[in-house]
Parts: sequence; C-alpha cells; structure tokens
Amino acid sequence: MVSALITAVYSCTKTITPPLNNVSQLVIEGAVSDTTGPYHIRISKTANFYSDKVYPTVSGANVIITDMTANTTDVLTEATAGDYITHIIVGTYGHTYQMKVTLDGKLMFQYPQCPSW
Repeated sequence: MVSALITAVYSCTKTITPPLNNVSQLVIEGAVSDTTGPYHIRISKTANFYSDKVYPTVSGANVIITDMTANTTDVLTEATAGDYITHIIVGTYGHTYQMKVTLDGKLMFQYPQCPSW
C-alpha cells in the first residue's frame, strides 16, 4: 500500500508548458458614477501568461466621454501613464453615456451607450 502511494506521488512530476496565444489585448477600466469626480479611465495591455504579470500602461490615447442626455462631451487628459481623467462630466442617475477610445488614429473602443443605473 505504501509503495503504491509513493509511486503515485513520484510518477506525476513532469512539468508541461502549453503553447498559448500571447497576443496582447487592450484593457480599458473605469466608471462614471453619481459620486463626485473626477473619474478615471485606465488603459493597459494584457501581459504574457508566463510573465511576472506587469501590465504595460497605454499612453497617447484619445478618450472622450459624452453624456448623451445632457449633450455634454468631456475630452479626458492623461494624468499619468495610462490614467485618463475627466474634467466636466458629472455622473447623473438616469443619464446615458458614450465612451470612445482612439489610439494611433484607430478607433479601438466605442461603447455606444452605457446603460443608466
């Protein structure tokens, strides 16, 4: 019985490293809420699965949030690398918002209508 247990423990020691598709993806995080702003939108890229999980920030993006209900547009500025902040948008219950992110002249993300909460 003991020899069978020792064999089972020592027979499964092979480490495998499966090939993964490590194509970097854009990650956009943030929110507009009914709390006092400014609000932050953070843009980064995914990291390689086998890396030390450092997620590179994305600079130079053009981030625009529009309050579709109040017809107000806010062009965010980059406060620090990958951290974009609002200036005039005030989150209001029942309002609908749109966010557009352009990077290197390409529309990378457009949320046509953020649901009102």
